[in-house]
Amino acid sequence: MTRERGRGAGPDAARRDGGTRPVEGGELHPSGLPPGRAAKIRFEERGDYLHASVWGEKDTLEVSLDYWTRVIEECERVGQGRVLVEESFDNQLPTVDMFELCARVAELAAARALKIAFVDREISHQQLNEFGGTVAANRGVSVRVFASVAEAEPWISGSTTSARV
Repeated sequence: MTRERGRGAGPDAARRDGGTRPVEGGELHPSGLPPGRAAKIRFEERGDYLHASVWGEKDTLEVSLDYWTRVIEECERVGQGRVLVEESFDNQLPTVDMFELCARVAELAAARALKIAFVDREISHQQLNEFGGTVAANRGVSVRVFASVAEAEPWISGSTTSARV
């Protein structure tokens, strides 16, 4: 089952599950971010895990905190403890923002015992993402950063047990 949430998702897809509604004109997105700043998310239940494709115009600490909160809320809504997040932004966060983001997301994820696989489609972001994965893992989150969805799927579905960040 696939659902899109956020700006541009279409009125029916956005309202069917009680999620966010599309943003028109000068309205604020339900996250409080101005139009065009909020990340777009497409959720797909893939049996053993939830797949979240995330993209947007520009990544910021606020945008990332918003989309991670929405991903964790969707995991709770569908009763899923495993999530593969596939992100696509052209820019990357400053290191200090990545640290803060991962520390804050770790609080939310660890409290729910989530297992998280993370893939950034921008391979140039890999080193910073691995740093973020280490920050979250050091706070008790079962997380691993991968270079591709194909590499992440066996781990998130439970086919492998490697704990490397």
